[in-house]
Amino acid sequence: MCRIAASFSVKPSGMAAELCLAPKSLLAQASAVKGREQKDGWGVAWYAGKAGPEVVKSPNPVYKESGLFRKTAAKAVSGTVIAHIRWASNPLGLAKSELLGKENTQPFSRGRFIFAHNGTLNIPSEIAGQLGRYAKELRGCNDSEVLFYQFLKMTDSCGDPGKAFEMMLEEINAAWPACRKDHPGKAAPYKGLNFFAADGERLWLLRHFPMPKDTGALMTPRWKYGRIAYRLSPGRLVAASEPLDNGRWDSLENLEVAEVWAGKNSVRLLKRKIRERVLNRL
Repeated sequence: MCRIAASFSVKPSGMAAELCLAPKSLLAQASAVKGREQKDGWGVAWYAGKAGPEVVKSPNPVYKESGLFRKTAAKAVSGTVIAHIRWASNPLGLAKSELLGKENTQPFSRGRFIFAHNGTLNIPSEIAGQLGRYAKELRGCNDSEVLFYQFLKMTDSCGDPGKAFEMMLEEINAAWPACRKDHPGKAAPYKGLNFFAADGERLWLLRHFPMPKDTGALMTPRWKYGRIAYRLSPGRLVAASEPLDNGRWDSLENLEVAEVWAGKNSVRLLKRKIRERVLNRL
């Protein structure tokens, strides 16, 4: 599964240390565990002025393009930065070559929004079929892009990206009873729905990642895979799929949404639990 890191700060700041230099940086995580390499692409997105987000992406392994990744990380000085390294999920059973390419690489962006996902949506075709006018925007063939446009659909509908996360879960679970017979061997419509989203003024995080108890993070043995780590200081918040160094990190609870924005002199953080309604039968 993929790895994500993000920063939100009152004043523009860089994230090169967390992405490239820290003991458990995103770059270090990419090749830390044999057999769990994040080898299917990388991307960094940030806000550079009022023109909207700037996004640099590559479909190649980040550890084979470490120079370009470091250069990009150094350039990404902003109030909001989101970076993603990819280990491609494959719920559609496609050939490996079809899974790669910039169009399948994260973070995704459209308008003012950037978005990254960690996990697997097991029913991307069914959810894509409910996107309406947003379906024509799809360029790749992966489940995370479907989730991005589902997020935009729900945000446009309710005006609240945090509420949109909850609406996404409801739609996914509502679709599952009618299509589960078409997905033998899958116990649920997803395996992990961790979301990072931003619009240049706020950052939203969702942790929803039920995982086996014996599944550990890449570089933090006691940190369960699927937890979102965050560290809040007066002027900055850093969040990631797992701790980026050996210091103290807090964790979002499962089914918890965090909204982050800048106050007058400090970063504000509001967390709330959301409910998930699971339908098991038609």
